[in-house]
Amino acid sequence: MPRAGVADRVDQDYRRDLRASIARELHDGPIRELTACVLRLEGFRSASPNSEMQIAISAVEEHARAALMSLRRVIRDIRGEAPEEELATAIHSMIDRYRASTDVEFTVVTSPAWPDLIPGFVELNLLRVVQEAVNNAVRHGRARRIVLEFKADSNHLVASVSDDGHGIPAGTPPGTGMLGMRERAGLLGGRLEVRHRHPGTEVRVEAPLQ
Repeated sequence: MPRAGVADRVDQDYRRDLRASIARELHDGPIRELTACVLRLEGFRSASPNSEMQIAISAVEEHARAALMSLRRVIRDIRGEAPEEELATAIHSMIDRYRASTDVEFTVVTSPAWPDLIPGFVELNLLRVVQEAVNNAVRHGRARRIVLEFKADSNHLVASVSDDGHGIPAGTPPGTGMLGMRERAGLLGGRLEVRHRHPGTEVRVEAPLQ
């Protein structure tokens, strides 16, 4: 075998072993700790005689479960496994959690051309961009209405989050969330655009379909 081929094979084996090692560490560390937290919260909720306290504990429990699901999704993606939850299901689960704790109005628009099957790696990164954009709109922009739109043509996928919030003040340096969204768009071979509206903001990620 040519030396270049041997080097490629060694590099592939190293990357595979590294991914497996990271997945194990996530499973044996944060996953176990979060699972223990969820079980304790369930116990506290069941033992609490106060209905208001039970509701508050349930809200924290839901956030812990969401974090647990996110980590499991990351592990599956690292290992190259098929996603357990489709993008549409994950989006609606996210919206349900926000509706339970806020009065934000959500609208989801999906074009007929949106494909039924999307690679798990693409789904995960699109989901993370949408989640970050929605979180920014609710917590920082104080949005009351948010529109999620998913469009596709023969060459591209486009996901956008539009809100009626306060917007991003001019001159504000990009935070870690914004940088993370740009990195995820880059991983997909696409690009991220942030458009200022009156009122609100639109975050749009475009990625090649293949």
